[in-house]
Amino acid sequence: MITMNRSILFSIITSLVLLLAIPRTVSAQDDFQKGVQAFNNQDYSTALQYFLKYDNRDAWHNCALCYYYLKDNDNAIKMALKADVNDPYMLGIIADSFRFRARENYSQIGLTERLWNTIAWFRGAPASADAAADCLCSYTYSDGTHAQYYLNTALNITLLSLKETPDDLYLNHRLGSLFALYLNPDDSGSQDNAKYWFKRFLSLAEREGKRSERFEMMKAVVQGLVDNMLKDASESRATVRVDNLSQFTAIIPRFTCNGSRILTMKQDSEFKDDCVIIQADASVTGANGKKFSVQVHMFDENGYWVAGNISNVFGISYSPKYDNTHYEIVHEGIYTSDMRSVEEGRRKVFIVMEIICENAIIGCSDIREAYINLSDGKILSFVPVGGEIRGNY
Repeated sequence: MITMNRSILFSIITSLVLLLAIPRTVSAQDDFQKGVQAFNNQDYSTALQYFLKYDNRDAWHNCALCYYYLKDNDNAIKMALKADVNDPYMLGIIADSFRFRARENYSQIGLTERLWNTIAWFRGAPASADAAADCLCSYTYSDGTHAQYYLNTALNITLLSLKETPDDLYLNHRLGSLFALYLNPDDSGSQDNAKYWFKRFLSLAEREGKRSERFEMMKAVVQGLVDNMLKDASESRATVRVDNLSQFTAIIPRFTCNGSRILTMKQDSEFKDDCVIIQADASVTGANGKKFSVQVHMFDENGYWVAGNISNVFGISYSPKYDNTHYEIVHEGIYTSDMRSVEEGRRKVFIVMEIICENAIIGCSDIREAYINLSDGKILSFVPVGGEIRGNY
C-alpha cells in the first residue's frame, strides 16, 4: 500500500503552496509565482528549478513536494527533512518516499520504513494509517517472528483511523487482514471478524467501482480468502463492527507530547559512556493502572535509522494513577556504545522518542535535531537545533 495517494495529496498541497510567504523582491516574486504556476500545471521539473533559487524553509517545503511528484525519493526525503521534520505533510512525504524506495529494492523494507510511517501517523498524517499498519505487520525479527507490540500497534492505528473514516477501502481491507492473518488467525472469533471486514471491503469496492490491475488482484485474493479459508466463519458473529468501534477505540491509551528538549550526559557513572537524552513533557490519557515505557531512535540526514537504545537503559517505567495524567518529564537516552552506525566527526542527527503502553506504541515525541561530533566513542560536542525547547506545564 502507498502512504499517500498522490492525486489526493496534490489537491491538498496545491492550496498549501499558494499560501506560502511572498518573496522579498519583485523579481523573486515573479519567479516564485512562475514556480507556483508550473506546479499547478503539474510541470514539477520546471517548478523545481524556480523553487531551487530560494534558500528558505518555504522553498525547501515546495522542493520536497516537487521531488516527491518526480519520484526522486532520495531528494524528497532530504528536502523534507530540511524543510520541517515535524510538519505532517513533510513526514508523509518522507514515509511515502521510503515506501516507494522499498518497492524498488525490497531489501530496504525494515525498521526505517516502519518507523517513518508510524511516526508520520502519530504526528498528524492520517493518510499514513494503512502504510504504517502494513509496515508494522511486515516487520519481523531475524527468526521470522513478528513483534507482538507492532501487531497491536497496527490494530490500534487501524481501529482509530476507521473510526474517523469507516468507509476507507484500504483500512477495511487492513483490518480484515489483521484478523485473518496476524491476530489469533486460528481463533473462530478472529475468523468471524475477518470475514465481516473482508466482505465489507468487497461491498465498498463494488459500490465505488474502483478499477486497476493491482486493485482487481486485491479483490480476487480477498474473495478467495472469504470463499475458502473463511468459509466456515460468519460475519453475523463478528464482535468488532462499524457500529461498535467506539467501545474499542475508547480504551486505547493516547500520548500527547507537549514539548521536548535534548541534551547530553558525559560519562554516565554507571555505564561509563556519553549519552544523548531526549526529555518530553507528556500527557497520557486512558492509561490508569497501566505501565508504559519509552524507547529512543536516532536518524541521519538521509532519514535512515542509525541508532537506538537497545534496552530501557534508565530502567524507567511509568504507572499513571488517573485516567488523565500529565507528566512533567518523560525521558530516555542513547549511549555512544549504541551509536555504532554514526560516523565519527560532526554530523546532523534527528532524535525521536516512542511511548509503549499495554504492549503497543501509543505515540511519539516531536522529532528533535542536533549536530553531534563523535570521536573514539566520546561526544566532543552536541548542539541542539533550535535550542532546548520545553512545553508549558
